[in-house]
Amino acid sequence: MKKILLLIFCIFVALSLFGCYDNDDFAPYENYSKNVNTVLLAEMDLLSDLIPDIDKIAQKQQSDLVLTTLKMTFEGQEECDELKGNIIFGYAKPHETRNQVSKMDIHYNMKTKTVEKFDWEKGHGKRVSCITDEIGGKYIGFSLATILACFNQDSEYINKMEVINPKLRVELEFNQLYAYLEDINTPDSEIVFRYNSSES
Repeated sequence: MKKILLLIFCIFVALSLFGCYDNDDFAPYENYSKNVNTVLLAEMDLLSDLIPDIDKIAQKQQSDLVLTTLKMTFEGQEECDELKGNIIFGYAKPHETRNQVSKMDIHYNMKTKTVEKFDWEKGHGKRVSCITDEIGGKYIGFSLATILACFNQDSEYINKMEVINPKLRVELEFNQLYAYLEDINTPDSEIVFRYNSSES
């Protein structure tokens, strides 16, 4: 009788542990960051100009990653005028088994034309949260000068530039391009201007 109870207990424990695989508290998870310091010589006039070189870096670390997000940040008027901000290229790959997702963020400095580092994660979809739909071509070919011109020609933007030091954040995801202008001098930064090209 003791052997039967022990066997039932062992089976129960094994089933419990097996069931934990899909639980975000127990699911396997890996992550690491790596400094890269790779110089890319391509000029960036369009959002798409750097993507082939960035893709190579991504695919070396994890095959079949696709570009799902792109976020640029320009702090202050000088960085806006000279296109000297920072870009995070977001890649993802959903796996077919056990709801696994791979995610990679590649950090690019437009001023030094250098890929500075990447952050990589792999784990259960509950733990690795990211967009997995690939960005299509509609906004990848968007001119940065066109985006920035929307702010430079706006009177509210020009007036606020004299008083605050804003941060321009441009985000591309779900085939929609968003640009936000924020005040980086205040702890709770408010959007002082918003440009949304998804309706155009």
